[in-house]
Amino acid sequence: MMTPLTGVYRALNPGPEDAWSRPGPFEIDDDIEGEDGSLELSTMSKDKADQSDQPERSLKDVIQEASKGVSESTDASYKRLMANCEAFAIKQGFIKKGESFFSASPHQETPMWIAAWILDA
Repeated sequence: MMTPLTGVYRALNPGPEDAWSRPGPFEIDDDIEGEDGSLELSTMSKDKADQSDQPERSLKDVIQEASKGVSESTDASYKRLMANCEAFAIKQGFIKKGESFFSASPHQETPMWIAAWILDA
C-alpha cells in the first residue's frame, strides 16, 4: 500500500532500483558554478563590463525591478496558489489550522513541504 507521500519520499531518497543517484557535493558545486554565468545581477551589460564606475545591483533590486509588471490577476493567482499550498499543509498535518504557512520565519521543512505539495498535484 502506497502512502500519499511515497512518491516524494522516493524522489528525495532514491533506492537502488531507481535509475539515477543523488549527486555528490562536488557535482552540486559544479552545477552552481555553471549556472553562475546565466544570472546577470549587475546593471553592467557584458559590453560595458570594463566600466567599474557603475554599482552592482543586489538580488533584491533585480527582483523588485522584475516584479513591477505583476498584474492584479497574477497577484490573485499567486495568493490562490498560496492558499492551496497552506490547505495541503494543514491536511497533511505539517501545520495546524490557523497557523500561517508563509511567514517571515518559515519552518525549516517548508521547502520539503512545498515540494510535496507540487508532487501531490
